[in-house]
Amino acid sequence: MNRPYPRATNTRDTASNTTTTRLDCAKQIVTTMVSDLMLQSSANEVCVIVLKTRETSHHKLAAAGCDLDEEQMDASVPFPNLTDLTNHGVTKPSADLLRKIQNVQSVSEQEASALRGDVCDGLILAADALYERTHGKKYQRQIVILTDAEHDIVVENSQTLLVVDALRAMDCRLQVVGFDFLLSASYEQPMEASSLSLNTNAPKPAKTEPDTVSTKRLKKSTDYDSSETEDEDGFATCTQKTELDRNDPGQILYSTKEDREQLLSSLAEKTGGDVMAVSTLRQILQVDKGRSLKKATKRKIELRIAPGIVLPVRSLKMLSKETTLGMKKTAVIGTNKSDTYSTAGNDKAEMDDVRNVYMFVDPDHKDDVVEPQETIKAVRYGSDLIPMSSYDYEGLKSSANYIPYLEILGYTSRAAIPLVALIGPPYALSGSDSRKACAAISALAKSLEQLDRVAICTYMKTKGGDPILGGLFPLSEPQFKHAARLMFLQLPFAGDMKQLGVVRSEVRFGAPGTKPK
Repeated sequence: MNRPYPRATNTRDTASNTTTTRLDCAKQIVTTMVSDLMLQSSANEVCVIVLKTRETSHHKLAAAGCDLDEEQMDASVPFPNLTDLTNHGVTKPSADLLRKIQNVQSVSEQEASALRGDVCDGLILAADALYERTHGKKYQRQIVILTDAEHDIVVENSQTLLVVDALRAMDCRLQVVGFDFLLSASYEQPMEASSLSLNTNAPKPAKTEPDTVSTKRLKKSTDYDSSETEDEDGFATCTQKTELDRNDPGQILYSTKEDREQLLSSLAEKTGGDVMAVSTLRQILQVDKGRSLKKATKRKIELRIAPGIVLPVRSLKMLSKETTLGMKKTAVIGTNKSDTYSTAGNDKAEMDDVRNVYMFVDPDHKDDVVEPQETIKAVRYGSDLIPMSSYDYEGLKSSANYIPYLEILGYTSRAAIPLVALIGPPYALSGSDSRKACAAISALAKSLEQLDRVAICTYMKTKGGDPILGGLFPLSEPQFKHAARLMFLQLPFAGDMKQLGVVRSEVRFGAPGTKPK
């Protein structure tokens, strides 16, 4: 990962003739991916594992009870020379994680060849972290490997097949970003279970049904032996040898870069992943760009172009407003009377949540407390209160069968709408899976662009909510010659607009020191 990439091709430009290494590119890619996950949703979680490090630090050390203060690592250390930057497995990313990624330093090529912790070890550790955090839960799982495949890899055939089997059971795709790889590949569907094998010379595993996938969990034993056992929970335990046993046909040595690329491509094929071969800075910067959004992130709405013309489309918010984290009220009980409380020693403060307790009294008899089971909810209708049961109240709020819609009212000139009148976040409209809707939106966007017009419309987001007045604009994109999609922007009502003008002064000023005319 120490091979440099030149930033400038002009040798006369000494100011910009600097270089960046493969590791710098990898750190930039990982930082971009983690930052995007943090911005997309606060529920996203990641785990960043660095291969071939001098130290060993990850979530499996505490479970194994290893001593990290020893200068020489012995055979009891699981997954040596691997560093988990989160140190807690799969967890929510933070700004501290981004700083740790930028502070990663590479070792020399000679030292890297002597260290353990190759791609297969990192893959097993990542699969174990995914299983511990996401087993039995609904997650979108993915493992991304960034490597240049410059070092030898010793693979145990049965152990690696167990890794692939577990990833297939978790529906986890494997994406490989290969620096200076020869070929790229993409696989939409995982390989059938009956076809799993790493090479043609090694013995193939026992034939299994394609629809049945093992759910065995991957672990690594503390004693480096070639056997496979099962723990008390019934999970398979994978073990690894410290060095290659050439008499063991189950072990495979990948000594050339071409063979290692084929190995990673084979692993991606078995999990339905892809391999991205990058060799220039432009390709590296495009690794995490242009990803398609899941349908769950796009909201289904109806586009009512005219009476009788209703199309099912999808709406996607293009820009979201970031809000600050809310503060939480906490009651602090300490031993001292001061305003500050220590969290250590004898003055340790006790913190408890603050809860609001409401009491209802009879308006005619102030001393009589009304019990909660004797109260009922009511809906205000004008100056009256209409009592309503909990069942009816939930039915009033229910909008399960309601579909938001956007209705076009008319068209106006683009010059008639000033830029200062555009408010609210923009929404992009696309035809989704309907070819008719895609053709209609494309035709409407192209017509609005050529005629320089804007469609005035109303947007009903929720049932019983207030309509939002807005305009449909053609959405210009660099990959299309003409606009192919629409963009919705909110507009204010006429009563909300304030025309601020400046009265022109008739007083003319002359040269300095003269009186105005």
